[in-house]
Amino acid sequence: MKETTYTIDGQQIAFMAPVIKKDFYFPEDARTTDEWNAVQNHVDECSKSVEYFKAENMKPCNCKAARLLDVLQDSRYELYTVDGRDFIDVERKYDGPSFAGAAPLTDEGREALREACEVELRKFEARLDKYVKRYGLSRCTYQSFWANA
Repeated sequence: MKETTYTIDGQQIAFMAPVIKKDFYFPEDARTTDEWNAVQNHVDECSKSVEYFKAENMKPCNCKAARLLDVLQDSRYELYTVDGRDFIDVERKYDGPSFAGAAPLTDEGREALREACEVELRKFEARLDKYVKRYGLSRCTYQSFWANA
């Protein structure tokens, strides 16, 4: 898997290329045939939507760069570089750092991290576009499952 490194506050920070999500599951707790049909219609619509495919892949839970951008905008969290490590430590402000040798990001470091995240998001979006151009949505699976309410 490809790895890109950026220098942020004197530390080399690594970004791994995110895995393209190809399996999508939709919970359903239909009590009637009409409710079940509505869920299946939604699954069918999503299975034909490139926009849905891209939006799901760009969510913060799947993409480190998107997650870090969200954290940069959230005042409840503090970001730290850690000596000898190639990642950003994210902690709630009142908890403090988890690692010895951790230093809070400077304003320049936060800006460098923001730029690195934006570059990584653009690269991932271009990768998603290439995937859709090459394979379409034919290699993706879209399924519903019974979610007991």
